[in-house]
Amino acid sequence: MCGRFQFHFENREQKEWLKAYYPEMDSFHFLEGERFPSQSALLFVLEQNKVVPKLLKWGFQGERCNRLINARAETLHQRPTFQRWLENRCVIVTNGFYEWRKEGKRKVKYHIGKKDRYLYLAGLYNDAQEFVIITCAAYGEMADYHDRCPLVLTRDQMIVYLKLGTLPDCEQCFTYTKCQSDQ
Repeated sequence: MCGRFQFHFENREQKEWLKAYYPEMDSFHFLEGERFPSQSALLFVLEQNKVVPKLLKWGFQGERCNRLINARAETLHQRPTFQRWLENRCVIVTNGFYEWRKEGKRKVKYHIGKKDRYLYLAGLYNDAQEFVIITCAAYGEMADYHDRCPLVLTRDQMIVYLKLGTLPDCEQCFTYTKCQSDQ
């Protein structure tokens, strides 16, 4: 599962590139750091067959005032909440996400990611400019931290997902990441 993730720009050129899409913004510092549900985040969508950046709010507002932040890959096509947004695919850009593991009597926070490389998480967005992260069953090393994990795409898979909606198997996506203690 993904309840928080982290983002920071790798260099100044990336901020300048984003500013070309949002010239009204003086700064994008609000995007950096640990991201929580209901905060804005940088993601990519497909518009007129071109991948473009968007700033959207994390979490679909639910019917009972709850915020849905994740969507299970296995049931996307069956859940009415997500069925109508299956064509609205997005990819969330992150430097890693966080999971907590119980160690003794306390929970230890771990950063899951790869040093100096972005991760691309599959997601969906709605007309209210909100997004959810698609998750799958955890496997391998991730199962030690949680029973779910975000569906992490490679750069090539990201384009295929945005254009065709094809979700790869989790095992084909997540093997290149590494768990690092955030302590």
